[in-house]
Amino acid sequence: MAKQQELIMCGRFFTDIGLSEWVSHSVGFDYQVEVSPDVRPTHSLACIISDAGILQQRSLQWGIKPAWANKLIINAQAETVATKPTFRGGFRFARCLIPCSGWYEWHEKQKYSFNSPEPVLMAGIGLEGGRSVVILTTEATGSCRDYHHRMPLIIPKHSMISWLQADPETAAHLLSNYEDHHLQVALSG
Repeated sequence: MAKQQELIMCGRFFTDIGLSEWVSHSVGFDYQVEVSPDVRPTHSLACIISDAGILQQRSLQWGIKPAWANKLIINAQAETVATKPTFRGGFRFARCLIPCSGWYEWHEKQKYSFNSPEPVLMAGIGLEGGRSVVILTTEATGSCRDYHHRMPLIIPKHSMISWLQADPETAAHLLSNYEDHHLQVALSG
């Protein structure tokens, strides 16, 4: 079981009491998310989307199960999201953000939490007609490298509108974690 958990990137995350207020202030509408120490695949995620240029909240189920897949797919690699047939339509037309307070990774059978001073805006793409979402992952940077080779693609607050509304070519410039997100890592129980 631990080996399987090590292979799954960003398979769990958490939300805390200050997340709704921070996101509401950042996006300019009343964003609401339940506080949860353990958000898992198949849960409904409070995503931020842009519909006709207007930012809004939409609940999307985390994960897809295409007919060809043996298991639920919860992540897509940022490096190939624009070209893989399963994901390219979502990247072109249904980019979204999944706000969270941090996420968990397993390393050597230990669970670690990753968070930063501000909430994290994970990049996602809507799929299955806007009913489902997968989280984008990219090569790990900074302190994350010591625990896993991948991490969520984090969209900086100042690039939020570009991610949600720009054309795919412009949005493609955000498909790597270039910024230091000042992540704090802690052993989690």
